[in-house]
Amino acid sequence: MICFEEALTKILEAVSPLGLENVNILEGPGRVIGEDIRCDRAIPPEDRSAMDGYALRAGDTEGAGQENPVRLEVIEEIPAGNMPAKRIGPGQAARIMTGAPLPDGADAVVRMEDCRRENGRVAVLVEAVQGRAVRRAGENLRMGEEIISRGALIRSADIGTLAALGRAVIPVHRRPLVAVVATGNELAELDETPAPGKSFCSNSYALAALVGDCGAVALRVGIARDRREDLILKFRAAMKADLIVSTGGVSVGDYDLVKNLMNRKGNRMHFWQVAMAPGRPFAFGTLGQVPIVVSVR
Repeated sequence: MICFEEALTKILEAVSPLGLENVNILEGPGRVIGEDIRCDRAIPPEDRSAMDGYALRAGDTEGAGQENPVRLEVIEEIPAGNMPAKRIGPGQAARIMTGAPLPDGADAVVRMEDCRRENGRVAVLVEAVQGRAVRRAGENLRMGEEIISRGALIRSADIGTLAALGRAVIPVHRRPLVAVVATGNELAELDETPAPGKSFCSNSYALAALVGDCGAVALRVGIARDRREDLILKFRAAMKADLIVSTGGVSVGDYDLVKNLMNRKGNRMHFWQVAMAPGRPFAFGTLGQVPIVVSVR
């Protein structure tokens, strides 16, 4: 008998990540990323305005106020998505929209509410502060910055970042196919009417649902009856999966036959019985090359 921690270590040492496949980023949440994702561009790529207003030189607005506005020549208008065409010089400003690139020469943005337009000029009613209302290049993401580490679970929040980098497709590890096998003569399928002494095989459905919650794909192969031939048939079908999960057949009863199957030539029992309660009769091994975990019902 081994402790829980040792059992977990043995299981993890016996399995390895599956191969990679490329998926659209909208299929990414809940998947495991297969490579480090780094920024191949800064976001934003250049200094940009954080609000609607006027891009200008902060030094030109020294002493500005409601009673003594500073008047500057407006030399262009810069909508979001357009690059500035002119450089801001002394005494000049550019009308700028939120998200538009800051023109050369400007070092601040004064919001529209603190300005008054006057026939091709703008009256600035407050002193500008250098860098205020400016989103610096790389402020969100720096060039070369690692944003998702290989092996991480992709979150919904990561999708927007991937889209901002122009990544439409990403490499993720393939979803494991997990075969779920129920064993026992006392079990009935949901479309059957249980005979006296029998119960519906609820555990296998619960396990299949848990498999889905973990991001894998469940494959129910049905109920293996307590007969050697039926066990071999069901587990042979399960061996096309990446992992087999089963309940029953590993305790000390006369009909606990799964343990015998795991000890057959070509298979291997890594351990049987774990020091925990409930769940002491818990086995882990391989059927051929396929890992299998089996617990009591």
